[in-house]
Amino acid sequence: MRTFDAALNLLFPADIYCASCGRYMDRPGPFGLCTRCLAEMEKAPCAGCNPEAMKAAGASCAACTGEGFSFDRALFCCAYDGRAGDLIRNMKYRRGSYLAGHVVRMMAARFLAAADPDTGELPAYDLLVPVPMHIIKKRKRGYDQTQLIGCELARLTGIPYVEALVRLMRTDVMSGLRKEARLLNLEGAFEVATAVKARGALAGKSVLLIDDVFTTGSTAETCAKTLREEGAVRIDFFAFAYA
Repeated sequence: MRTFDAALNLLFPADIYCASCGRYMDRPGPFGLCTRCLAEMEKAPCAGCNPEAMKAAGASCAACTGEGFSFDRALFCCAYDGRAGDLIRNMKYRRGSYLAGHVVRMMAARFLAAADPDTGELPAYDLLVPVPMHIIKKRKRGYDQTQLIGCELARLTGIPYVEALVRLMRTDVMSGLRKEARLLNLEGAFEVATAVKARGALAGKSVLLIDDVFTTGSTAETCAKTLREEGAVRIDFFAFAYA
């Protein structure tokens, strides 16, 4: 995989070609994106999801406030449509592991924007935990994009990275399913890793749970409940895009 990524970087050097549309850029764009793609991605479901991207004030959505979820709040970079959706699909389904670096840079900027406006303090977390892919699916794809994102985001933010969750079941395709059906499909799909459970590593901890896309919140909900059961006291969810 590293050899493949290195070859792609030789053919398409970072920040010369847009990471989303592939167009040549006269000058390096923010996050490796051309101005047109970046403008398309500067959208969010509500003012709380990404206040910097919203030009007009709006009410926060349930995900932002954690209302009805086992996590406390959620953060997102952009809405999952247009170029943002293309970027994620290329990363996941078209051998685009190298695109995780561009996604992480946008997520790191969003994380910095979450600082307290009065004190400048950033949210404090004890652990950064990625939502895991099933091992068979990971082997078939060659990588888990959320682990790639999580590992690099942990390096940039200084939050300790822990693969605390294990995916036990390969769930059925869930696109098109309602939240209730997704939750049923995910029942028993995750557990805390044996080594993490054995040393009580989640007890009393504040966790930042990472994924690439938030759709109905079913996966985030199931993972947050699993972490709560092992003693996590605060869980914030952070995804690149909100579908």
